[in-house]
Amino acid sequence: MRLGDLALVVVAILAVTALVAIGLVYLAPERATRFAIDLERRRAGLVRKEIDLPGGLHFAYLEGGQGEALMLLHGFGADKDNFTRVARFLTGHYRVIAPDHIGFAESSHLPDADYAPTAQVQRLRALAQALGVRDLHLGGSSMGGQIA
Repeated sequence: MRLGDLALVVVAILAVTALVAIGLVYLAPERATRFAIDLERRRAGLVRKEIDLPGGLHFAYLEGGQGEALMLLHGFGADKDNFTRVARFLTGHYRVIAPDHIGFAESSHLPDADYAPTAQVQRLRALAQALGVRDLHLGGSSMGGQIA
């Protein structure tokens, strides 16, 4: 096979792959999104977990890595997957924990709860204790930075 023919085959394969990917996004957007999120989690070494705490608190969170604990706190309108891309560079050095705040995404939505930052701090402290974390590094984005 000549070099020009090989180049045409490679271009054709890339074009078909791109068309299939675009088709999946339009024909099955939820499945395509779920696939992309799962891929990012695997690359980061993060696993989705859940825990129930007293008072009707249900936390969904991502966890992975080893070392000192680092809790990453998302901002308003975001969720635990906000940090999956950067977590890939952290899980080799830290035990990364990225929860959905109470009132967000897959965690509890309590109708009469206080959602002020100080109340979220107390809930996250309870989460850390339930996960056996005594010492904790914190990182946050936007509202998560205020809570941190």
